[in-house]
Amino acid sequence: MDCRLVHQYQDEMPNLTRLCEMESRSVFPPDSDTAWASIYTGVNPAKHGIVNFVDPIEKSYNIIHKEADKDAIEGNTFWDIASENGKKVCILYPHLAYPPWNVNGIMVSRSRVTGQTQICPSSHNYIVNGAIVPPIGLQRRDASHTSKLIRQYVELLAWECDFFIKMKRESDWDLFFCYSSILDAIQHFFWPTYESTEPIAMNQLFKKFYVLYDEFIVYHEEQINLRYLITLKVD
Repeated sequence: MDCRLVHQYQDEMPNLTRLCEMESRSVFPPDSDTAWASIYTGVNPAKHGIVNFVDPIEKSYNIIHKEADKDAIEGNTFWDIASENGKKVCILYPHLAYPPWNVNGIMVSRSRVTGQTQICPSSHNYIVNGAIVPPIGLQRRDASHTSKLIRQYVELLAWECDFFIKMKRESDWDLFFCYSSILDAIQHFFWPTYESTEPIAMNQLFKKFYVLYDEFIVYHEEQINLRYLITLKVD
């Protein structure tokens, strides 16, 4: 999330605004893989060793064509420690952690190369039947395709939120964790347009998704379908 836009929309995002008021620091380098590995393991990058934001062009290529090296964090995460101590965990779509591995409960992961979902244990495959595959690879920037892309992400966010709520109610979990990267993808794709040719339209697009995530926090105990909370029109 962009700090300028967070401050701009803070009156409409009470939950995320409260999080912003908490004192927190990121890591160096301030990259997604490095930061999430630190969150998962509780140690700094010098100890977990996931420091791969050196060449952004190379990284962009790897995200499209190579899976993350989950072996670097498997067995060291907070949910592994909880599992080893008899806690029942539900871990949904953690960044970096693909394919899923055995835990005391359920772990669901998504390939960043193919977009396909896997669940561990595999005997629970029925739980992820019908999972929506996110847009993958490089996307075209023509108007008709970007409109379609927005609709795809809206549908994906609605499915994810419904899925997270369903899984939260599936059992009396000791630890429940869910991750969604749609806002990250939206901003990576549309930010050049936001900064140059269509700042008003893209500003509203970002705002819609920011507010949707805030509303998911508000309504996480309610059985809702978030696809009806957002209407976007892109000419």
